[in-house]
Amino acid sequence: MSFLNSMLSMAASFSGDQKKQDQASVLSALVQVTNQYPGGLPALFEQFKQGGLETVLKSWMSQHTESIPVQPQQLEHAMGSSLINDLAVKSGLNQQVVVQYLVQLLPLLINTLAKKGIISETAIPEKLDTESIMTAALSLLNRNK
Repeated sequence: MSFLNSMLSMAASFSGDQKKQDQASVLSALVQVTNQYPGGLPALFEQFKQGGLETVLKSWMSQHTESIPVQPQQLEHAMGSSLINDLAVKSGLNQQVVVQYLVQLLPLLINTLAKKGIISETAIPEKLDTESIMTAALSLLNRNK
């Protein structure tokens, strides 16, 4: 996934905006961790559901309802400290910063992937391909100014 990290960092660096560079690092770490997660993306989504975020997750995938916001504590509880720590290590940011960016980026990323037909409530690929993530991530970085 170093290619993805390089591309996201390069795209973010064009703006000279540290926030976008940090967001790119978190997105890259998220893809790496998700693709290495036992059971992949479906298992991660199941963990969200078990953590009480099923309705929230469905709202992020829906094209017909507004995304329900998630609080940092809810996200930390659903994802677990081990996963948050992995994201922090891979992104080079502290856990609090990672969670703050995830609260902003996850709803947008999941919604973007759903709009592009990459994921749905009934079809969640185990791994996310680099091209799909690059397209969605660049769209997010441009939108999330």
